[in-house]
Amino acid sequence: MIAETIAWQNRPVDAPYPVVFRDAIFAKIRDGAVAIRPIYVAKAVTIDGERDVLGL
Repeated sequence: MIAETIAWQNRPVDAPYPVVFRDAIFAKIRDGAVAIRPIYVAKAVTIDGERDVLGL
């Protein structure tokens, strides 16, 4: 999991983003049993003020 996170952090992005937000959404996921797991979300704002979701 750590190696995947580092690879994701170092990936190139298409546009310059002056502001980047990282957040987590907690959801119930069934993996044999129901567990509450975080789903990480990366959002950014472009220079023009548009919002983009960079990844989940």
